[in-house]
Amino acid sequence: MKSPYLALLALPMLGTIFQPPAPIHSVELTEWRADQGGNGHFYEAVESPAGITWDDAEAYAIAHTGYLATLTSSSENAFVFKLVDDADFWLDGPSGDSLGPWLGGTQSPASTPPDNSWEWSHGEGLFTYTNWSAHPQNNESVHKNHLCFYAESKSSRQPAWAGQPGDTKLHGFVVEYDSNPLPQSLGYVALFAVCVTGAAVVGCLLFLLFRKQDSKSGNQK
Repeated sequence: MKSPYLALLALPMLGTIFQPPAPIHSVELTEWRADQGGNGHFYEAVESPAGITWDDAEAYAIAHTGYLATLTSSSENAFVFKLVDDADFWLDGPSGDSLGPWLGGTQSPASTPPDNSWEWSHGEGLFTYTNWSAHPQNNESVHKNHLCFYAESKSSRQPAWAGQPGDTKLHGFVVEYDSNPLPQSLGYVALFAVCVTGAAVVGCLLFLLFRKQDSKSGNQK
């Protein structure tokens, strides 16, 4: 009769084994306020010192209810660039250039013109605004079909764009949210905490119930 007790004892331990997850957004969210000419969206600049591919950056964004930033105007481009105008977000390139954080643009591998068929992964369609650097696009052996900020010199970061192979491990990316994701995220955390606490309480009650019944059975013998 001891084995059921061990199983029941494990339930209250859920409260210590499965702690509520830490807040999802460790990087401060910045709103592009409508009263300042913005769209009311929130942006998160995420640093990745170990490097991150475009696919992994997009997976993070989607998992956190956002998407890689879509820059559809010069003012939005300038606003987002200010969030990542820091050396920690940039990777030194092999030719004295500098690769900035990932953005949400992609190009079909079948496309041949440098700036043709680029579109936003979130569904906004083909680019209607661009800010390509003077650096030639997609004229090398490796097809550069994922968008990032780009500077031709390590010492002069700028809000210009370039394409890079999606498996390049850049030092950051920018996530865009249509609304503030923190209230929703905190709601999930609170719900999880309630569930864990409830499991612990139920486990304790079941343990006491079975022990009481077992005690009565022993007295009858």
